Amino acid sequence: ATQKMVQETLEPLGVPLLQLPAIKLVDPKKGMVPTVVTLHSVITGVGKLRGMYPQLVSFFVDAKAEYIFNFWHTTLAFFLRSHPPPPGVRISNVAPQFALSSLDVRDLGFWEIVGKSTIDAMAALIAQTGPCLSLSARPQPNSLPPILEVPAAVTSFSSRLILCYFLAQPDAVRLERLLAQFSISGVEIHCFTTAPLTPPAGRPLALESHAKQRALFKHYFDRCTGATRRRSTHRSGPGGGRPPSRPTVLPRRLPRRLQGSSARPATRPSGRPSAAACPS
Repeated sequence: ATQKMVQETLEPLGVPLLQLPAIKLVDPKKGMVPTVVTLHSVITGVGKLRGMYPQLVSFFVDAKAEYIFNFWHTTLAFFLRSHPPPPGVRISNVAPQFALSSLDVRDLGFWEIVGKSTIDAMAALIAQTGPCLSLSARPQPNSLPPILEVPAAVTSFSSRLILCYFLAQPDAVRLERLLAQFSISGVEIHCFTTAPLTPPAGRPLALESHAKQRALFKHYFDRCTGATRRRSTHRSGPGGGRPPSRPTVLPRRLPRRLQGSSARPATRPSGRPSAAACPS
């Protein structure tokens, strides 16, 4: 989590906060990082994590959590595997990545298989800590539908609004070029990336570009009735392509028990947050 995300999203909760080393999979500007970078991140991250074991034990003891929700936090899973919580504490793992295990490698290219293998290895580690649920648009065992609440029906087709929130800058650039080539009339498109897109020479941007900021995104998001999220799983490389990506349709507002990012605040039976852990 970036420092800005911590300040805007986690600190207002007013609960103890613990930041764990994260496994680097994505570069905000370049997309998926090479395998060697991920492996180096795993080695250094696990080394840092082991040095934090006494702090982690104290954190969970003080939190007295009865439920631990892990949203694809690999280093948290590594800790929970070697330090399982006391009997009665339930661990649930929820992430769209679990659905990728069903992809047939015969339909993938070399770099796509490398990317899927990385995801599968992480999924196997997380699965050792508790039951896993995927978010999938296709009916699969142990999965949740991506649409959890039916959005309100669209009654007017005027002033349509599209919000795009990209993890990596290149995807946003590709969208802007497509919109410049194939314009959409009557639609207001806002794109959020790590840094605003640079206008191409000789023409303005084909969309409204913004740096990621929670307040502005929420301002526009409150006008939406539904959202789609494209999860890219490709690992780029010489001659490499990308595996088929499926859009994930999300409700405008998720049930509170499933809202959040890669790590959830632990909650007591009263529902009051007692602690939060996030990747650094």
